[in-house]
Amino acid sequence: MTIAALRRVLAEIDTQGGPSAARAGRLRIPEPVSPAAEVRAWAAATGIDCPPAGPVPHRVLKAWHAAHRPAPHPRRAR
Repeated sequence: MTIAALRRVLAEIDTQGGPSAARAGRLRIPEPVSPAAEVRAWAAATGIDCPPAGPVPHRVLKAWHAAHRPAPHPRRAR
């Protein structure tokens, strides 16, 4: 599971009441999305050709990683 997918799951848990809802048995945990499915959905949304099954091509993974690279941490002024 990617960090982005994990953040979506945690956000959904928070909207349902968080840990107290889990302890009370009221929590509906969403199904996780596979990383390949997430990359394929991103590729389709951005117009990048990606086959619907099989391994995700390296060129698609490279583009996905480049698009989802976190912003560099600004250095503190000295």
